[in-house]
Amino acid sequence: MHRAILGQFAATGTAPSDDDIRAAADAADLDTANALRELAREDLIAVDKPEMIQLLEAGH
Repeated sequence: MHRAILGQFAATGTAPSDDDIRAAADAADLDTANALRELAREDLIAVDKPEMIQLLEAGH
């Protein structure tokens, strides 16, 4: 799922849509909410609002 999020940023410069995130989670057989919480907990993404994902820069 993290790679799907990175791929969206690389391809478009924007965060993936909710549908894109759900599709990536489903493809990996993950619960979307739990997967996003885990990525945020590991400081791989930041979730500003439920619909806003940001990549964290190194050192932040």
